[in-house]
Amino acid sequence: MFVPNREQQLGRLAGLVVAALSALALILPGAAAQSAADQWELRACAPPQSLPFSDTDRSGYENRIIEALAEEMGARVTYEWVTFSEDLINLHFAEGLCDVIVGIPDGFEKGLNTLSYYTSPYVMVYRADSGLDLGSLDDPKLHSLRLGVHGAGTPPHAALSSRGLIPNITHLYGGTAGSDDRLAVLVDAVASGDIDVGFGWGPGTAYWADRADTELVVKPIEPQFEPPSTFQVQPMTMAVRREDTSLQALLNRALVARWDEVQAILAEYSVPVLAAPAPFAGDMQRPQVDTVVDVGIVLPVPTGGRTYFAAINDLTGIAAFRGAQIAEGLIDSREEATDVAVVFHYATSPSPESARRAAERLVIADGVDVIVGGIGKGQSAALADVASRHDVLYLDVGSSGAGARADASWNAFHVAPSPEAYVTAMTRAVRERAGDQPLDWFVVHLDEPEGEELGRIAVDTLFGLGERVVDGIAVDSGDPTFEGAFRRLAESGANAVMVILPPTEQLVFMGGYRDRGGRAFLAPYPFDPVQTRNFLAATAEYGVAFDAPRVLAWETTLSDGRAGDFNRRFTSRFGQPADPTAWTTYEALMLVQRAAEKARTDDPRALAAVFLSGTPLTTAKGSLVFGPNHQLTGQTLYSVAINKDAKWGPTLSEQVAAATLSKTLGAGDTLPQ
Repeated sequence: MFVPNREQQLGRLAGLVVAALSALALILPGAAAQSAADQWELRACAPPQSLPFSDTDRSGYENRIIEALAEEMGARVTYEWVTFSEDLINLHFAEGLCDVIVGIPDGFEKGLNTLSYYTSPYVMVYRADSGLDLGSLDDPKLHSLRLGVHGAGTPPHAALSSRGLIPNITHLYGGTAGSDDRLAVLVDAVASGDIDVGFGWGPGTAYWADRADTELVVKPIEPQFEPPSTFQVQPMTMAVRREDTSLQALLNRALVARWDEVQAILAEYSVPVLAAPAPFAGDMQRPQVDTVVDVGIVLPVPTGGRTYFAAINDLTGIAAFRGAQIAEGLIDSREEATDVAVVFHYATSPSPESARRAAERLVIADGVDVIVGGIGKGQSAALADVASRHDVLYLDVGSSGAGARADASWNAFHVAPSPEAYVTAMTRAVRERAGDQPLDWFVVHLDEPEGEELGRIAVDTLFGLGERVVDGIAVDSGDPTFEGAFRRLAESGANAVMVILPPTEQLVFMGGYRDRGGRAFLAPYPFDPVQTRNFLAATAEYGVAFDAPRVLAWETTLSDGRAGDFNRRFTSRFGQPADPTAWTTYEALMLVQRAAEKARTDDPRALAAVFLSGTPLTTAKGSLVFGPNHQLTGQTLYSVAINKDAKWGPTLSEQVAAATLSKTLGAGDTLPQ
């Protein structure tokens, strides 16, 4: 059932007061069924003890509905139990702790809605033995009765207020935590005689009225609409994250297929609904060609409001998603006749766990042949694992770390530059600034497995380049001062520092080092977020080592050839710089399309064979090949200088001006001597 305070919270979240009420209660999905190798996990956030909507024993109607849909989709339902509040959206749904919310008002602004599967009215409830026969809110008898409303600011409350009935509202009700009947308080008050008439949302009010010891009358509120915008009905949907169109489509098809069963479940729980025809989800139009390659694109595109952990990938995820859109548009608009098509399936992944669930779903439910993604800490390893277990191709577009590259697999290919390539480029960039001055390197990295691996790669690469490494240190990411590292650095006598730290720690370390008078050359490692124009501008704004050269996998100001063509398409369409993950994702998808044209099949092993054939692949960086380690080799990288005097703003020119291209670092270039 539904609670006023919950209703109000949703209103604040989605900007829909009515929606709010419904939202809370209906929330979510289904229960952990027995695992099966051919099932994928549908994870839902749900409030506990919220009957008739949901409960931890899976006895609510939303539990029943999501489990029916999961059965239709070949999934198993698991729960993230969480009370309905702003944290549900921002810190659970948007952080990837769940992938679907059941019972969200149509028009929910912080997600992507499915088809509406029922519309329920707000209702009035009173005792059958009261002698009342209320027809509408305009019945004059209401002025002499004690009224109760489930939630301030709800449509019934607004309608009563407009009629001057606020003095008659003696109680505003909400839920009482800690009991399965906590949403029954309004009905209990009517049954006990504390109030004469109660006003609440249909599902909860009717459900508990049916279970009251006293016979109660439940009627839809009339009029159902009053100008300018008070509706006494609410259509309900499910919500997935923004851009998670593959899951939205699966749920829509399942709703259509199980429509009669869903309506029967609602009737079993006495949910009052407005009559509506069964929906139509549209025909699934597959390209009428000989070969169709299905590609699943798993990216951390932001959803909701504030997040703590997922926010670090917002800019890189958005850039990658837009790069995919450019590729999709070019592939779909090819003028030449072809008997090969590429179909795109989008999923969102705020966390490694959500990336894993999305990839499983895409392989099992959508039958994808290729997975593209890997942006964000831990996501590449998760996607590579799923691809390996299901024998599909995986293209890594954002793993600037070492984790996913450690164990080579036949099906994993890396479009993003390798750590070795980045370290080599960073060394070249510092060498350019040092001139004839000898360099003694100090390497700082995180005290964690991937940090240790990156530190090892950096040292090995530096030695391979003939550089001298005098010392290094592993640091704790939670260290607010890095005092031990600064002391060790000073004692080492190093005059060049490779800073292999995540974005926030990079700023803290480099800023603290310069504040202490440190004068060594700084070489910050180019993790994906560090390469964005936003981060470069923030570095200048905070005055943190803006003199250090920055290495990028892609530069938005390139204007010649295919590179210029991609940049112009991107910047003209989106009005923002083409950050590196935009290019890596775009290029990965174009490579899949070209491999499919050559292989004339959707078989992942045949596509992999094309990549490993040694035939040069045409890219926006020129002709490149995948090496024996499945790394796209021969890539140029770019050294840029931060423009400390640039004024950051909303226009494309202001954002591009945050940095200036200093040097193109060709893969075969030698180090300055």
